[in-house]
Amino acid sequence: MIPYFGRIIDKKHYLNVVGKVVEDTWIEIPSKFSNVVLDIFIVMPEHFHGIISITERRSDLERFTSKDIGGVTGIKNPMIVNGLGAVVRWFKARCTRQIREYIPEFNWLPRYFDVVIWNQTELNRIRRYILTNPHRYEGHG
Repeated sequence: MIPYFGRIIDKKHYLNVVGKVVEDTWIEIPSKFSNVVLDIFIVMPEHFHGIISITERRSDLERFTSKDIGGVTGIKNPMIVNGLGAVVRWFKARCTRQIREYIPEFNWLPRYFDVVIWNQTELNRIRRYILTNPHRYEGHG
């Protein structure tokens, strides 16, 4: 993978301008999605880890019966829901638009890996994994 976002040197990560775009965009998420609270995160040279909490979410039934409109058709739009998928779509799109000013060929991988964190023990384990990620990094620098 290409280290678009920076480098790891002596187990410490250093962001370049593109990595800073990712970091700044992540930090901006709660201003766009009022139902999201950010936890720890790290921008690695070619990937990203972050924990978010979604504090409230409309039910699937409410989503499809709501009066929200949008999208190309201007009719009911299930993409309006502020769930994890909407947050990730917004984050990736916002980053991509800015990153392509520096790297025109930039693309994220088409999917993302998510995990439901059920308890404090799991949360602490995942936080530790994220924080120690630079110590395990064996990539390009």
